[in-house]
Amino acid sequence: MLSLYWNIGKAIMEIQQGDERASYGDAVLDRLSQKLTDEFGKGFSSRNLRTMRKFYLIYPIWQTVSSKLSWSHYLELIKIEEDNKRNFYFNECINTRWSVRELQRQIGSLLYERLALSTDKEKILELAEKGQILESSKDLVKDPFVLEFLDIKENTDYLEIDLEKIY
Repeated sequence: MLSLYWNIGKAIMEIQQGDERASYGDAVLDRLSQKLTDEFGKGFSSRNLRTMRKFYLIYPIWQTVSSKLSWSHYLELIKIEEDNKRNFYFNECINTRWSVRELQRQIGSLLYERLALSTDKEKILELAEKGQILESSKDLVKDPFVLEFLDIKENTDYLEIDLEKIY
């Protein structure tokens, strides 16, 4: 399915000769939508074709598309405009096997932004490229917390027991 949708997005861009916002683009998509719907049935509305085109534009190299993710994952990922942010969530989905619902929850809870508030910017960029690397079993259950309201010294290495002693 991913391959089909990617190839449809590619074909649309070839028809539009690489011009993402061609003035005749809507008419082309409407005609193509009608033709595909007549031949193959539902699922090829103009809106879906625009989404397939956007999928191709964001992932123009087929090898960068992972079969570990579903079309539903990609529908959520292509909504994200910022490349580093999208790459972060892409890698996290693969590395931690997030469901679509979990991906939506993490995006909605602003995980990337919370991590971006961290003082270690290089680590954030590394996370965007590689995802979170699990070095020990403790890393599997670690979740970042925003505790700025506690007025404690900024230190990303607090343990829960340390916070219990302080407060």
